[in-house]
Amino acid sequence: MKKLSSTELFNIFSQQDHEVFADNGMVVEIDNDFITFGTIIAGMRNYDILDNIYRFRYKEQYDSVKDQLQLKYFDSLMRYAGRIDQLHLDTVNDLNDEFGKQEIIGMLRQLLHFYEQQEHYENCAIIFKLLQKFI
Repeated sequence: MKKLSSTELFNIFSQQDHEVFADNGMVVEIDNDFITFGTIIAGMRNYDILDNIYRFRYKEQYDSVKDQLQLKYFDSLMRYAGRIDQLHLDTVNDLNDEFGKQEIIGMLRQLLHFYEQQEHYENCAIIFKLLQKFI
């Protein structure tokens, strides 16, 4: 069985929406809060899928690297969350329509809970600020 690499495990989803836009000369879209927040949601969906696949396929081997991988993956998503200065009501409504309010709240709570356990309170503050827009 191939050994799991904590540095390469999630590379399948490493290119985020912002990188795709930049590669195609669509610079204006990079600063769009809807795209930025959508990237976080897509990233959380991808993480959940990959987490389930690797947990089923690699079992104990995955358990030994799961926490380290989750931190690395969520930290990459937090770089996008940190770019969102202020979500306007129209953007919040568009996000709710596109992704569903409950999914957004659940995803933000999952991130918040994770970073509370890690005692990364700067990330908690960013997530909490975003969460307040949807409650």
